[in-house]
Amino acid sequence: FFFFQAEDGIRDFCLSRGLGDVYKRQKYDNCQISYIEPKVIYQGGKVGDKREGYGVQIWEDGGKYEGEWQNDKANGMGCFYYANGDVYQGNWKDNKIDGHGKFTSKSGIIYEGNWMMDQPEGYGVEQIEDGSVYTGNFRQGMRHGEGKRVWTDGSVYQGEWANDLMDGQGEYKWSDDCVYVGQWSKGMMNGKGVMTWNEGSIYQGSWFYNLRHGKGQLISPDGTITCLLYTSDAADDLLCVDLGGRRIIKK
Repeated sequence: FFFFQAEDGIRDFCLSRGLGDVYKRQKYDNCQISYIEPKVIYQGGKVGDKREGYGVQIWEDGGKYEGEWQNDKANGMGCFYYANGDVYQGNWKDNKIDGHGKFTSKSGIIYEGNWMMDQPEGYGVEQIEDGSVYTGNFRQGMRHGEGKRVWTDGSVYQGEWANDLMDGQGEYKWSDDCVYVGQWSKGMMNGKGVMTWNEGSIYQGSWFYNLRHGKGQLISPDGTITCLLYTSDAADDLLCVDLGGRRIIKK
């Protein structure tokens, strides 16, 4: 998101924690304790030489997994406590976060939803560090597909996303009630769209990365329609040349 600033830590769990390594074993207080260098300890159920059932594994840096094991791997429900204070609780499959679960980071990011191969995948809800909340679809750890994001000031975007950015068709409503409906690219208004200002003016036409660009119409609150041809965005009419109802922007 990952999406997440903590995304690397999630991936590191399976890459560096040694879950698939061979263990030395000894008996201790009628429970099996397993050691792996450096100082990784497992205590819990086993069938033969394999971890099976409920067990706890602790790493030297303080990271800890508590939950179900099957065929010597984390499988089923489990909770992982990261050394940096992050926590994941939910489903696991073959040592990877997979299925439904909730991730809470120390920095304030919270994600709850579907996972696949250690990354958010499918439908989920993400609370971002700035307090905004995204509800919708994810792909490979990023906001992707249909989704809605609500900011703390009341601004709302609902529509299509790609690679964590507003991209495709969508509607953005600002906290002051201005509204844009149209096409987006890489998080910016781009393509055909309609902007409605809170005092009643409406612009419908082409946009180029947040700038009015190309052909468009400006509809005043009194209903007057003015045809426009923009070479760049300019709200000041003094920067325009009126050519029989069509204005060329000098700027």
